[in-house]
Parts: sequence; structure tokens; C-alpha cells
Amino acid sequence: MLEQIEQQVDLATSRVLEIGCGNGRVTARLAARADALVALDPVQSALCAARARLPAQALVAASGERLPFAPARFDLVVFTLSLHHHRDPARALGEAARVLAPGGRVLVIEPDESGQLERVFAQLVDEGAEVAAAQRAVARCPLRLAYDAGFSGCWRFDDRSELIGSVFDHYALPEDPTAVARIDALLGPDGAARPILLEDRMRLQTLLPG
Repeated sequence: MLEQIEQQVDLATSRVLEIGCGNGRVTARLAARADALVALDPVQSALCAARARLPAQALVAASGERLPFAPARFDLVVFTLSLHHHRDPARALGEAARVLAPGGRVLVIEPDESGQLERVFAQLVDEGAEVAAAQRAVARCPLRLAYDAGFSGCWRFDDRSELIGSVFDHYALPEDPTAVARIDALLGPDGAARPILLEDRMRLQTLLPG
């Protein structure tokens, strides 16, 4: 993901706002490259995990729909697989535009439901409607779409047990036998592999003012 971001912007000269930092996995890589970085997430448990990973990083408990920042503060705003988690994605994009400095840009990174990993996660929580709503907001927002392309990565799980645990941990939900059965049916014989390798497909969109 970092490689795709760096193809769109020079992080070394950018003041970056990451919206939806989660446990800080991507945040750590952004912080190592950016001139300055502020990361936020509305979920306290996620921020606690991010703080454990990045004790010196500026982390803020807030929603992208109501950013606690002055206008024109950031050169880059990144929605890290998070725009579809907002109840009002159009408002979140409007807030991103408000805090964007002249010459800045907004990057929207969203899941592509055709990916193997995304299909596994959808057996527990299907976010298709939310992802579609986020794309409608992108299409209607006043920012100009300058780039739109897919990319992929690969997730490695030692075995089925680690994969199943990761899926339920992601949503902070107890293991549900019915959902596990759906995942097993989707994986088929590949569920017995060691390791299990799953393609993770994403979509990156660059939005510019004007």
C-alpha cells in the first residue's frame, strides 16, 4: 500500500492526516516517511493498539465526519480502508477537503470485494453496501478525481486457525460456528494449506481540489 501512496505524493515533504488508522499497521509506515503525521480513529480500542505500536505518534480520537483541525492544515489526507466506515462518507470527504492545504490531495483507499481476502471477510460482515455508498460519495464530491486504479497485495496466514482468528479479531467478535462454516466452504481444500496465502485487492483514488 505504501508504494502506491508514494506514487501519488512525496511523503517526505507532506503533512499527512490518516483517517482510520486502526491498529497503526499502516500508520507506522507512513510515519517513517512523512514530514509530519497525525492519525485518527473513532474507536478507542483501535487507538490503544496503535499507541502500543507507536507511543510517540500523534493519535487523535475523532471521526472523519468532524475533524478537529483548522482549515488548510494538511498536504495529504488518506482514508486508509476507512471511508466506507463513515455513516456519512460525503461529509467525511467534505471535511477532508476543508483541512487540505492549497496544492494538496486526498487519497481514498477502499477494499475491492473481488479479492480473496475480502471474500473471506464478507462471510462474517458483508460491507458491500457501505463500499458502494462510499463510491457514490466520491463520484458526487466537489473534489476532482485525478486517478483511479486497483492494486493488490498478499496476506500470509500460518494455517486455518490463524486465518479464522484474524477474521474475528478484526471485527472484535466472538467466533461464530455458522460464519466459520461459510469461510471453510469458501476456502475449500485450500483451507488445509500451510501457509494459506490470500490475495488482498484494493482500489486507490486520488482527489484534487477544483
